[in-house]
Amino acid sequence: MAADKNITELTNKVDACSRVMDYQPIKEAFATLNKDITTSMQSIQKHLSDLTGNIHSATKPVHADAAERDRQCNVVVFGIPESLDRNSWRDKVLKVLRHAAGHEISVSDAFRLGRYNTAKCRPVLVKLQSVWDRRTVLSGSRKLAEVPEFRRSVYIYPDEPVEVRRRKMFDKMKARAVAEGKQVSITDDVLSVNGVGVFSLSRGFIRESRLGVIA
Repeated sequence: MAADKNITELTNKVDACSRVMDYQPIKEAFATLNKDITTSMQSIQKHLSDLTGNIHSATKPVHADAAERDRQCNVVVFGIPESLDRNSWRDKVLKVLRHAAGHEISVSDAFRLGRYNTAKCRPVLVKLQSVWDRRTVLSGSRKLAEVPEFRRSVYIYPDEPVEVRRRKMFDKMKARAVAEGKQVSITDDVLSVNGVGVFSLSRGFIRESRLGVIA
């Protein structure tokens, strides 16, 4: 019958194709082709990954360098009392800078960091005219201890990320308290002196501190 003949022919063709695919040179060729495709895909994926990484590496340092350049002429002054009269606290900032440097210092800008809070004294970010002025002010900041008005209440630090500034202040306050023979304890991230919490790495100066400022 015609149907049986067609089935037989179709079966023979399938068998022939199977024999061709089982032919060793063809199997090896397909295996080689598959390996080449896999290798090429892996190479493309690696290239794309490297390209993405290079773009990320190229952009991130630019932002970091820009932020660092922005800080090169800046200092942060702690302990300047809050006042609604901007000229009042700015005059005190200038007085502090003048005493630290030993001469008048030109200021490009000065502003408080953080939101106004009557219970706290926000630090002041000061933008100086030059890197040299910044170095002069920072190197002379120890002279503030000579003035009763500024002693142990006003500090000058370089403009750094807040976590860096707080760590330095934390270590300085701890060392000073130990040197003065006071009882020092640390619970979580809070430094306590004689049983009173004075500084926190996450919040800065604590309200109970007699310094009355916040980082």
